[in-house]
Amino acid sequence: MTGSAEDGPEWQKHIANKQQRRELANQFKDAKNPFKIVIVRGKAEC
Repeated sequence: MTGSAEDGPEWQKHIANKQQRRELANQFKDAKNPFKIVIVRGKAEC
């Protein structure tokens, strides 16, 4: 999985854009939200 459009359709649903990543970050910061864990991976610079 690279996070690019070249990834197959089975991976596309797991690739978030910048706005989606912001929304997830906001959910994670909200103490009342049941969202408990975030897995972060680094982006390779090519």
